[in-house]
Amino acid sequence: MLTQRWPDIRIVNFGHIGDCNLHLTVDGQSLAEDTAETRHAIEAEVYRLVGDYSGSISAEHGIGLLKRDFLHHSVHPEALDVMRSLKHTLDPNGILNPGKLFG
Repeated sequence: MLTQRWPDIRIVNFGHIGDCNLHLTVDGQSLAEDTAETRHAIEAEVYRLVGDYSGSISAEHGIGLLKRDFLHHSVHPEALDVMRSLKHTLDPNGILNPGKLFG
């Protein structure tokens, strides 16, 4: 999919065989146009595909700020509602990681 849209893209894949965890790295220097918009478009396409295959874009350590906007590809809205509810219940004053994942 990525090579159809960006024919010169170089991708490095590695992962953990035991837990089926795949890491994908794109060599930005291989892109004819390495801009923030291009990187965002690549990320959006990768995370869309992850969602299409019922994968997850996060690990046991959480989502992180870079992937926050793509969380909806692998977590159902109902699960996000539960996460928000738990966050509010455990941190009603919003002092733990304020504004990171849930406001």
